[in-house]
Amino acid sequence: MDNPANTKPFALYHSPATNGTFAGQFNSILTATQLNQIYQCYFMNIAATVFEWENLPDTVDADFLEFALIQDGKAAFCNDRDRGFLGLRAADQSVLNLYGYPVKINGYGINFNQEYNADDFVLIKNNPMWTPTLFYINYFVDKIAKTQQIIDINVNAQKTPVILKGTSNQKLALANLFSKYDGSQGYIFIDKDNDFNDCFGSVNTGAPLVAKDLYTLLESYKSEFLSFLGVNNVQNEKAERLITDEVNANNQFVSINLETMLYERKNACKQINERFGLDVNVKPRVQSEIIESDKPAFEDGANLDDKPEEGEE
Repeated sequence: MDNPANTKPFALYHSPATNGTFAGQFNSILTATQLNQIYQCYFMNIAATVFEWENLPDTVDADFLEFALIQDGKAAFCNDRDRGFLGLRAADQSVLNLYGYPVKINGYGINFNQEYNADDFVLIKNNPMWTPTLFYINYFVDKIAKTQQIIDINVNAQKTPVILKGTSNQKLALANLFSKYDGSQGYIFIDKDNDFNDCFGSVNTGAPLVAKDLYTLLESYKSEFLSFLGVNNVQNEKAERLITDEVNANNQFVSINLETMLYERKNACKQINERFGLDVNVKPRVQSEIIESDKPAFEDGANLDDKPEEGEE
């Protein structure tokens, strides 16, 4: 059984401990931890806006509902006797029906935990396998953050450091001279008796500039992630070289990924409306013209009524 006390709260991405900001100052080359924080929040925000919920009761927070699905692979729409309808994270209790659906759950939010019986909740699945979107986010964040750090290091290696050589008596004069140079001053006046010709040098790191190729790789990782979310994302540079069949294949892959998540949400809406007399609906926030059916493309002839209701023994 899931233990809510051992799970990270929804507030992970806006914690009072950090005042909603990242700890530390960002330098020109970010650490792996900083890059992971940036890209994880970036992808979490994208994932959270793929679907738009309609006609939810005022007591149900759509953002919290989606973040529960993203982080846990499931959420619960509960009819609470004291608070009304709630969208909560769900921890399964030990009692399951023959299809593996919980007969009882603990629905929980921030500083809230309540037990619900089968008649008082509808379980919402993120996808058929209950997989959290965060599972995929972490996979791509790791690859993208590593690539981004290599890009930053490679670009930084293109610098040509200036070397100042001189005596201790010349140190202050050379430092002042360089500050004028570094400040892009149009001219620098020096005393004609001071010879600085041999005081300046440079270091050539010899590092090849490969950032462009790495950036292409970085963008391909981002595109692959967006495809997993069901978001059209063919890059302009690549699109020019794609033939019609390749474009259609990519569209089909994107559509199926979107439908795997949309179908489970719509199925939950159907059960919510039938059980509680509501009119809740969900739709894709983007490329909705691709998805017209409530049934997934890979299950021809499937019927929502054929799926077992959560809580049925």
